[in-house]
Amino acid sequence: MKNVKDLVKDGKEMLEKGEYKKALFTFLNLLKEHPDWPDIRNYLGLAYNFLNNLEEAEKEFKEAIKLNPNYVEAHLNLALTYNEMGKYDQASEEFEKASKLEKKLGNSGFGKKDKIIKLLLQLGDLYLETKDFHNALETYKKADSMTKKYPDIKLKIGKVYFEMKKYSNALIYFKKSIELNKNMEESYFFAGLSYYNQKKFDDAEKMWEQLLKKFPQNKKVLPYLKVLKDKKESK
Repeated sequence: MKNVKDLVKDGKEMLEKGEYKKALFTFLNLLKEHPDWPDIRNYLGLAYNFLNNLEEAEKEFKEAIKLNPNYVEAHLNLALTYNEMGKYDQASEEFEKASKLEKKLGNSGFGKKDKIIKLLLQLGDLYLETKDFHNALETYKKADSMTKKYPDIKLKIGKVYFEMKKYSNALIYFKKSIELNKNMEESYFFAGLSYYNQKKFDDAEKMWEQLLKKFPQNKKVLPYLKVLKDKKESK
């Protein structure tokens, strides 16, 4: 007869295979005998989440955290569930808790830093889509503070500043992303557009020429370069 740990492992494998109803049944049965196991609560929450029963998922993740307040993965799963429910402020709070715990626990925090960063970026994207620029900026900067190696985060921060029409700030981040990765096609484009919107046409032209040199297939920049050419010819 299998012990509890083996049964939990079986349930996890069911989740990984997409057998969500079987996993749900497994963890519900385990819960009857072991209601105080935070892992069972967490994986039960995941099963509910995958079956789109977000209210029950929220409940189980909260129970897992109540049993183990340092359970980084449960905080992350709760954050993701809040995100899916549209409870963005609560999602942000849970991300923050998970981030602090990851720093505090180090290796015992299950190495969740990359997952925290990924989920923060997802949350930031949602804020940006809803034009909530303040929270988008704050969320992206939280992700940026956790790692300096992701040029995509710099690009995202730059885009928020661009949407806010803070073009000087946007340029700082577009340039930083290019410093980290010379192949950031979008960063060249938006950097040029930031110069253009500040009427720094020579700088815009130089940036877009760099873009075309690296990415000759880019057609989006051609109309802007034509406008700049027409401006010069009309002088």
